[in-house]
Amino acid sequence: MKQLTIFTPTFNRAYTLPRLYRSLLEQDTSLFVWMVVDDGSTDNTRELIAKWKADERIDIRYFYQENAGKMQAHNLGARECDTELFLCCDSDDWMLPQSIRPMLDYWNANRREGLCGIIGPRYIPRNKIDSLETLSRKKYNTMAGLYRDGYFGETAIAFLTDVIRQYPFPKIEGEKFITEDYIYCQIDEKYQILVYPKYCMGCEYQDDGYT
Repeated sequence: MKQLTIFTPTFNRAYTLPRLYRSLLEQDTSLFVWMVVDDGSTDNTRELIAKWKADERIDIRYFYQENAGKMQAHNLGARECDTELFLCCDSDDWMLPQSIRPMLDYWNANRREGLCGIIGPRYIPRNKIDSLETLSRKKYNTMAGLYRDGYFGETAIAFLTDVIRQYPFPKIEGEKFITEDYIYCQIDEKYQILVYPKYCMGCEYQDDGYT
């Protein structure tokens, strides 16, 4: 039975998706589903995903929506997710080799009541400095608490699907971008998160991204 959905919202990113796909082929577990929500792409994203689905090397679910922005794609993905955990891995991200199984093992060994999921650092190749060592100070924290305790940098978060569904992004006419902090601050008020002090995801921001 699958435990993790790797959710990828994408818009005209057929040129970056192959790297992410290859990284999923490098995993040593099949306990995950790759869910792609296509936010109205006009490139060959649909055909690319169809080919990979036909190859049947990993479990892929594909959804298409008219262009509405990443946050509405996130809402769709959370609604359709049927695994315990929901991890957003953007189209310019990739999973590090054989990183999924250790993360799931850590989650299964350390989970407890009152958690919203598991959080770890995201590896950015061009960054020369990181604060990875600060993550070993507390096994349980809040997302904001990580930064108050000295962590800096990007994170990868696998939320419990039952939790993330409780905090959908609002739909605002004419607005396609809402910062993730909008829901993270709300989740922090009620839940802690398990801290995973190892890299599991890489990231390389693109010129056509929000950042």
